[in-house]
Amino acid sequence: MKALIIYDNIKSWIHQCFCLLLDSGSIDYIGHELHTLRKALHNVSLKTNIIITRKKAIRSQIDILTTQFSTYKPSDDGPVKVNTDTHLRALVNVQDEIAQIVLFLVVICRVILGVSRSGCDLIMKIISIILFLTFQRSNDSLNSFQTNILKQIPMTSKRAKARFHLTGKTIPYAVCSCHCTYAPTYVSGSTTPAYPKQCMHHPTPGTECGKALLTGVERELQPKRTFLCHDFKDYLSSLLSCRDIETMMDQACDNLMDSINSPHLSFVKNSFEA
Repeated sequence: MKALIIYDNIKSWIHQCFCLLLDSGSIDYIGHELHTLRKALHNVSLKTNIIITRKKAIRSQIDILTTQFSTYKPSDDGPVKVNTDTHLRALVNVQDEIAQIVLFLVVICRVILGVSRSGCDLIMKIISIILFLTFQRSNDSLNSFQTNILKQIPMTSKRAKARFHLTGKTIPYAVCSCHCTYAPTYVSGSTTPAYPKQCMHHPTPGTECGKALLTGVERELQPKRTFLCHDFKDYLSSLLSCRDIETMMDQACDNLMDSINSPHLSFVKNSFEA
């Protein structure tokens, strides 16, 4: 069947592009070939079951090649737009001072002192009971202000941490047993990550890994192994969203520039002085 022969040629073409990724001088060529590959795949209009199945598999390989190509191509030197609205909406900022102190105490115990989650939950509940009994002693019944304070105190340390917006954005990579990683892809308007079903890594030019990357039933497939990578853009934008931290960073850079022509220090206190 002519369509299958075309698909075999496209697959061989994709394999060649994967090999060329190791050559930095071929990046522009691969970018051009990706457009040609997609066009060649689209031109096959036959719709038998075997053709449709092969077409989906090859489209998946092209998507993987596109993802890996994007990591190899030179980065754009222009500005990067990042939405920082979420960094400015920490719920703890709009809560009562008493609730803020309770949340801060529990987060310190959990994050810095290493107290277990169940231990922090117990601390949170005990403090809530103490506040309730204190408010009740001053008056037989709680007023609306005191009731509102108690409502602002969650019952779990996990929810307390969420009030500070401490959890940054992470990127879940699918990992093969051969240690090859695959970045997620997203359909337009969707937040559900998608991954290739099989590993397309080529340990040597003539071999392909081909091991299954996903587990579960269709439409609910999940990676067998994942690697969570913290999004550097999200981390940097969170720093620059805090005026005090941004000022401190700018001051450190200014001090560095001022000290370039100064005599060398015999003792350095930070990396900028070094």
